[in-house]
Amino acid sequence: MRPRGSGVVLEGRRKRAIALLQAGLSLHEVARRIGCHASSVMRWRNVWQAQGLEGLKTKASGGRPARLSEPERRRLVALLRAGALSYGFKDDIWTAERVAALIRRKFAVRYHPDHVCRLLRKLNWVFVPRTGGSNGNGSSGERHWGWIPPEKAATQLQETATGTSNLP
Repeated sequence: MRPRGSGVVLEGRRKRAIALLQAGLSLHEVARRIGCHASSVMRWRNVWQAQGLEGLKTKASGGRPARLSEPERRRLVALLRAGALSYGFKDDIWTAERVAALIRRKFAVRYHPDHVCRLLRKLNWVFVPRTGGSNGNGSSGERHWGWIPPEKAATQLQETATGTSNLP
């Protein structure tokens, strides 16, 4: 289990262990002072001997690979710009559920709506209140939330604030 602390703190801990080893302390004594297992100190020592201090630096975690490649994300943006009506939805409001359905239909990839929101934020799309359309229960002309491209966001937010929005 990873100890608590930022990458910088943990990197400093490894460097402090090396300094103590250079001062002549044993692996077990260094481990006791640092608060870790001797095998960790030995691993840090071996990396330091092979790669120098550069090897003790914190490395970024790769994380899970993206489900959509960069070209697929660009294609998704183009599909979204065509509007929800283009894909058989009853109004032009992009909701997370609709975007997830579009991704599943066009790319054969399943996204949970919460993850769709993260994806759209990475693509700089903005979640704003929209007027018009339907909320699924047949009422129209009410305010609903939906995703819009970044170039429309400032205008839409300003119109929503002043009550002059007529965008679907």
